[in-house]
Amino acid sequence: MKPWNQISEFVVQTNLERLPAAVIDQAKLVLMDTLGAMLAGSKVEPVPNLVLRSKKGTATIAGHSGSVDPFWAALVNGTSAVALEMDEGNQFAKGHPAAHVIPAALAWAEQEGASGRQVLESLVVGYEVAARVGAGTSLRPEVHPHGTWGTIGAAVAVAKLRGFSASQVHQAIQLGGLLSLATAWKTALEGASVRNIYTGLSNHLGLLSTEFVLAGFQGSEAGLETVFGQIISTGFCADTLTRDLGNIYQINNNYFKLYSCCRYNHAALDALEEILAAHPVTFEQVDAVKVETYNLAAQLANQQPGNVLAAKFSIPFALAAYLVRGNAGLHSFTDETLDDIRIRELARRVSVRENPEMTAMLPEKRPARVILCLQDGRRLTHTVFSSRGGFDHPYPLETLREKFRQLAGEAIGGEATEKLITVCQQIEELEDIRGLTVLLRP
Repeated sequence: MKPWNQISEFVVQTNLERLPAAVIDQAKLVLMDTLGAMLAGSKVEPVPNLVLRSKKGTATIAGHSGSVDPFWAALVNGTSAVALEMDEGNQFAKGHPAAHVIPAALAWAEQEGASGRQVLESLVVGYEVAARVGAGTSLRPEVHPHGTWGTIGAAVAVAKLRGFSASQVHQAIQLGGLLSLATAWKTALEGASVRNIYTGLSNHLGLLSTEFVLAGFQGSEAGLETVFGQIISTGFCADTLTRDLGNIYQINNNYFKLYSCCRYNHAALDALEEILAAHPVTFEQVDAVKVETYNLAAQLANQQPGNVLAAKFSIPFALAAYLVRGNAGLHSFTDETLDDIRIRELARRVSVRENPEMTAMLPEKRPARVILCLQDGRRLTHTVFSSRGGFDHPYPLETLREKFRQLAGEAIGGEATEKLITVCQQIEELEDIRGLTVLLRP
């Protein structure tokens, strides 16, 4: 059986009874974490303006009280999910599967009154297919992963909810892949907010792909492999689609974030935190900071980002903000911190370079070495090979719940936040997913 056909069969046959308990538990955590990112991101400009322009309907927009068309809900919630750079990701997929899958799945599930069990199944298969396509794709350096293979994940999740046959799932995958965007990595480095729409459009187009299947449109397997093997990528490994399929689930290889910035910053931030824990120096004592890291992270070398989004893709700014503020969470990336002359001046003295030996460790490791050069002549060094929050260095469950409380609390209040935590933990017991989505409204 061809890989695409095999993975389509996997989507149809997957059900809760066949899933390992560890997969189900992780899917619930991924759902909770993504909802938190959506709720907090819903307040980030210009998302509220996009809400006002959305077509009215029956679907919920996280953090807002009105109802919109499901296709608009998928678009807006997908955009909100990445607005603060707090959403989960997968280092093997080299991107963020859940943000591309959950908004579309929720939008359709809410319209149809699908059960929590169905949503959980759709999340697992959508995530799995998206992550496997991402892992098999060698994106060109100029391409941002948002908006590419995520469209396939969204299409798969909705196809699962709609009860598609294997052949229909296959068509949804083909159409979703052929509707992928040509995204630019520089939009993130420059802080262009169009970058956040990429995930929103992936959810929107994935949902549309299932409509196109029912309308009778045909995809193309050759076209799909051209897009992911030649156009946006330098090559595609089809074996990745089916290797250990049903035995190893990619959702268990994900990572969660506490730093409100690009994951490529995190190893350097962890290394800096370790240095400061052992040597509690102040930022005034720092003469310079030198960072060695892998090639992808070495791109994040802008010492003077022009706006908050660009600051989230700057290792110099992230380290300088940590040194001055004591953390790299939500409140370290604001207009106020961007204007903080102490952070700006220190960031000018943070240099970043690629270490080829570290690049060779990808994708299993994402390392960074930080060298803190002090004014008294001391050089404090620490190397991190795996950032905290990943599958090999996970955060405690309560830490992730506290993160969720911080993200969701301001949007919907403490009582609804606690209810959401409980509902996510027991989602398979929901007969109607609207029991969850109603809690996303303030």
